[in-house]
Amino acid sequence: MKKQKQLELFEKGCVKSQSAIRESIVYLKLVRESSVLYKERRIKSPTDAYQLLRDFLIDSEDIKTTR
Repeated sequence: MKKQKQLELFEKGCVKSQSAIRESIVYLKLVRESSVLYKERRIKSPTDAYQLLRDFLIDSEDIKTTR
């Protein structure tokens, strides 16, 4: 019923037109480039994950700030 009413209003020209905006479309792709040895064998906490990825995160920040 609601869709029918909207269609009637649209056909009569009662619907206000709104200007369009451009939206950015982005994506993130993970690609395995290499591997590292992790002596603990398991990641049990966010701190463990940070310690494992710390060097990669620091490198990515350097790249980000130099561009």
